[in-house]
Amino acid sequence: MADSADAAHQVEEADRQRALDATLKRAASTAKPLPTDIHALCIDCQLAIEPARLVALRNCTSRCASCANEHEERMRYGR
Repeated sequence: MADSADAAHQVEEADRQRALDATLKRAASTAKPLPTDIHALCIDCQLAIEPARLVALRNCTSRCASCANEHEERMRYGR
């Protein structure tokens, strides 16, 4: 019984992975390039957010990498 359950689980996982791959491929093909003149400032240190970070996070970030790491640590450890 466990063997058939394991096989069914593997098929489910493979189907899920194929669906995820297809979704990511579709998203990549329809993604619009971000403008190169973005000058976003970090809400904590007021320095420019790294362009690569803006691209990687699809311009949905308000902190530079350094401040984001510090913020996550404060949230994690309650400082």
